[in-house]
Amino acid sequence: MEDHLQTGSHTVYALQYHFVTVTKYRADILTDERLERVAEIAHDIADDF
Repeated sequence: MEDHLQTGSHTVYALQYHFVTVTKYRADILTDERLERVAEIAHDIADDF
């Protein structure tokens, strides 16, 4: 996996996130359509930074 490092005037960093969902009965909450939408939102947020 290639790291995408970001740099500032005195810093180098790589931001990562971990998405966790917990449901009472472990039902299939993230359907393919919902997972695609979550990924789209995450990419939109990342593009803003």
